[in-house]
Amino acid sequence: MSNEGDYEALEKSVRCIPWKGKKEEWYTWHKTFLVRAMIRGYHGVLVGLEEVPTDDKAKVLASTALTNLTSDQKIQYSNYKMNTRAYADLLQCCIQDIVSFGIIDTAKDKNLANGNSTLAWKQLSEKFAG
Repeated sequence: MSNEGDYEALEKSVRCIPWKGKKEEWYTWHKTFLVRAMIRGYHGVLVGLEEVPTDDKAKVLASTALTNLTSDQKIQYSNYKMNTRAYADLLQCCIQDIVSFGIIDTAKDKNLANGNSTLAWKQLSEKFAG
């Protein structure tokens, strides 16, 4: 996991990788995006290896002083923030293809109402890899 300062520096140095929705370009784009996810620290969240807490649980974690959180709680809260970053990056990279944008935009559920990056990634993969 990266800290806020590291993420801000990466945010400025790593540009969006545009996705145009062409099935024949999926393999290259998705591999490139996975590398981006590794650099930005959200690969595990994106591919479903890391658990993301619900919106409600994240609100509780956010309201607790950072010094009072256990290491597990800090990881959970970090994963929640990484999910938000991953979802935002996916959405921004897919603005050139309305189908992909729609898939990501609707990848929300009752636990992550503002966006579930794992669900978005899974649905994009099903659409273009299959």
